[in-house]
Amino acid sequence: MSKASILSTLKMTVKQEAKSSDPIINRRNRLLERLQEQKALALCYVDGKPFVGPDKQKKVVNKETGETTTEVVQKRVKAWFSGSADDMLLEVRYGNVAMELVPGKTAVEVGKIAKLLPTIGTVIEAVAAGV
Repeated sequence: MSKASILSTLKMTVKQEAKSSDPIINRRNRLLERLQEQKALALCYVDGKPFVGPDKQKKVVNKETGETTTEVVQKRVKAWFSGSADDMLLEVRYGNVAMELVPGKTAVEVGKIAKLLPTIGTVIEAVAAGV
């Protein structure tokens, strides 16, 4: 069998160029990832356990040799919730900016610490729904 006859058994087509996805969806997905990190952080906070953040790679230059190496370090995750055990607040952030969930209001009053995880879960559902 020749090469042409082998390839003729397959259906050939032109591959379409990948289109860039919607930036709104990209931002929503990034916010959902950060909210999942906050949920894990809150779970550790409620249980009284230390939080181990996700790993990230960092380039480090050796001062003696000038050689650049890549090290794996823990990513620092700042808590979006604050307050005392009976008066918690949750502030949804995108980057370093607190988002207005309702015009003029950037924080959600959680109340007791036991309501922190369900509140974050509700915010996750709202973001996933596109609200």
